[in-house]
Amino acid sequence: MRAICIHRHGGSEVLSPEDIPEPVPGPGPAVIKTEAAVVNLIDIYHRTNLHPTDLPITNVQEGAGTVTGAASDVQDMAVGNRVVYCRTHGAYAKFAAVASDRLVSIPEAVATVTAAAVMLQGMTAYYLTRSTCKLDSSHITLTHACAGGVGLHLIAFAKKFGTRVFGTCSTAEKAIIPRFA
Repeated sequence: MRAICIHRHGGSEVLSPEDIPEPVPGPGPAVIKTEAAVVNLIDIYHRTNLHPTDLPITNVQEGAGTVTGAASDVQDMAVGNRVVYCRTHGAYAKFAAVASDRLVSIPEAVATVTAAAVMLQGMTAYYLTRSTCKLDSSHITLTHACAGGVGLHLIAFAKKFGTRVFGTCSTAEKAIIPRFA
């Protein structure tokens, strides 16, 4: 199968398209046919070794696709399920082996690409509004970069919990976007 591999740290020139063996289901992971991969800053940090990473790797830690195989101990996912995941290297490949506890089912009404694009942002916003501080109607929040991915999620969560929200952003055009969150 085709994959983008990294054998040494550096800039984008170290990204190497290669043919590597297709993963097989083993105890714990399921095999996902990649339909969307999301490159984030952490992937660049791993590539450049700003966050030390053992090599070689198939980088990119966020992806979404369809389960094509799962070991018998994988209870929650079946072949054909659409799933999204993050914090697991391997999304820069046609297929990725992903631990089943990292997989989240994609609702029927959500496109696979959309699920991949919002997973980590949504997790971040949920963590900030439910774990760091359990927002409710007694709170007032200030969200910086409110028109960005995490900012929009933060606003949507905060409003859901009855929180009064103020936001900042860099342009008047961007200021319109969060009003619809």
